Amino acid sequence: MTKLLSVALVFFLCISVTHAQYDKEYRKLRLQFPAENMVVLKNKETVTVKAGAKGLYVHSDSYNERMYLNNRAGNSSEFSLNYTPLDSISHIEASILVPGKKKYKKIKVKQFKTANELSRSVFYDGAKSISFFYPSMTDGAKTELSYSTEYPEPRLLPSFYFQEYVNVLEAEYSIITDNTVNVAWKLYNMNDTSVQFTQKNDGDEVTYSWKMTNLAAFSQEPNAPGPRCTMPHIIVWIKTAKIGEVIQPILSSPIDLYEWYSKNLTTVDYTPSEEIKSIVDSLLQGKTDEIDKVKSIYSWVQSNIKYLAFEDGMGGFVPRNGKKVCDRRFGDCKDMANMIHTMMEYAKIPSQLTWVGTRGLPYNYEETPTPVVDNHMITTYINKGNYYYLDATGPFTPYDMPSAFIQGKEVMIGFDKDHYEIRHVPVMEASKNTVNDSIELSLNGTRIDGKGKTTFTGYRHIDIAEHLVASSQKQKQTLREYYMRGCNKLLLDSFKLENISDPYKDARIKYFFNLEDYAKTNQDEVYVNMNLNKSLLTEFIPKDRKLEMEKEYEETNIEVITLKIPPGYALEHLPQNASFKNELFGFDLTYAAQPDKIVMTNKMYCNTILLEPDSFKLWNQQMKDLQKAFAEVVILKKTK
Repeated sequence: MTKLLSVALVFFLCISVTHAQYDKEYRKLRLQFPAENMVVLKNKETVTVKAGAKGLYVHSDSYNERMYLNNRAGNSSEFSLNYTPLDSISHIEASILVPGKKKYKKIKVKQFKTANELSRSVFYDGAKSISFFYPSMTDGAKTELSYSTEYPEPRLLPSFYFQEYVNVLEAEYSIITDNTVNVAWKLYNMNDTSVQFTQKNDGDEVTYSWKMTNLAAFSQEPNAPGPRCTMPHIIVWIKTAKIGEVIQPILSSPIDLYEWYSKNLTTVDYTPSEEIKSIVDSLLQGKTDEIDKVKSIYSWVQSNIKYLAFEDGMGGFVPRNGKKVCDRRFGDCKDMANMIHTMMEYAKIPSQLTWVGTRGLPYNYEETPTPVVDNHMITTYINKGNYYYLDATGPFTPYDMPSAFIQGKEVMIGFDKDHYEIRHVPVMEASKNTVNDSIELSLNGTRIDGKGKTTFTGYRHIDIAEHLVASSQKQKQTLREYYMRGCNKLLLDSFKLENISDPYKDARIKYFFNLEDYAKTNQDEVYVNMNLNKSLLTEFIPKDRKLEMEKEYEETNIEVITLKIPPGYALEHLPQNASFKNELFGFDLTYAAQPDKIVMTNKMYCNTILLEPDSFKLWNQQMKDLQKAFAEVVILKKTK
């Protein structure tokens, strides 16, 4: 046996030596990344900006090199490049280096297929993809890919991400400009010590370069802000350029960005069609209050224009005219914003088209005055100093609340071709987004029979409406899952809905349920845990979590649960009150004994939409205290 093992060991060492002769890099990476399928050896992009007599010429050259580290390499044999009507890809060269006995064998990709690219989030944006297959993909193979991209619109330079969802050994971004071109940049989610910056002046050219090495694979954690908020990346933009003999501003400040946005809007026809006039006249008949008129117009667009993200080329920046949107009965955010604007203009009510970035974009207009700062359009209505941010893409959002996903964000409000205003969208306080659940429990042996009434306001109303209206055929299943809340014994008997689709009234659900074998007995005592919402006990934040935790909105949840004391029983033990309070979040759990019933009240609140890592420990302490409080039971005892 020892001799056989020795022979096997010698054979293994011989094989290893043979491999080491031509593939030291592969073996080193296998040791460094034993659990990874692939690693990026180099990702490099070089942007060139040249100023001419008639304008700017902008293109980029990209190079990407990867190595595949195990037998799952075949899963990565297909590759694709995406582009839009606002850019174009050319000069594609792709090769695979397949390991041989002594060296790599290089095989060039010969076939490339172009097709329309379908997006999960956008109905149509004109995007296309160029796809191809790396032949003979195998463990230890390398791939090389290079291509060029043309950018006819110099304001639309894309961001460059140093980090990816796999390990990256080296990532480098460079921009080469004429010395008559003035550029600016902003680094996100990294500090100056983690990136190597160089500037090289060579005659009439200037080259700026940023390089990072040994970047771990990016891992997105649940409920974290979007990747742009956490992944290291750079945004570069052109501030000014000498075109001919004149130095022209491109994106030197938010003013330049607004001027470009405003210029794009000059092609929009705001003339209302006869149908639009008829609709507005009908909506405003008998109304004298301006806010009532705005509410009617906004609600009509919500109910009658279906939101479809339809962005083709400059259609991503320029809304379609109201007549076309009204005829089609669908449009994207810009189309719906312009539809509201057109209708309000006809009604002689001032309104402003408004640009805003959703919460997944960590940018502001002053620091990053480029089109990457925003991705959404709404309509702003101002009345007596109050700003109303009208976003009809949400069918259940009231006119006086912003969409949840733009809370806290900057908006650029356009008044005319020369005037705009930048403001912050408010964050709706927790008291506006509530769930108030009132439940009555009756004991029937060990079974609990219950009836409840839940009231929803604000964003909580919007959420429940989206779930119930979208699945009207599965409402009972949806509600059973909602009310189970970690207690799988709950059976929903019946329910009644009130005002679910009306954003201007509190939504209510009346429901009846039972819980078999819920109460526990021991001789002449009955034990009842009045805390039915067990799902709260799963909201611990893992100790190894690194990223911030995003909340959709601030909220308040109130439960008032009443347990009737059945005839022949008396209260033996009442749990102690418990609370945990600070500025960001907390709870207050109280018990009160009355002659024939026990009332438990639990109020929980969260006054933030972003939990920072330094508050995670405090959050978990809250959950520990809540877990301990939820373990307490009411004890009833038979009377003699």
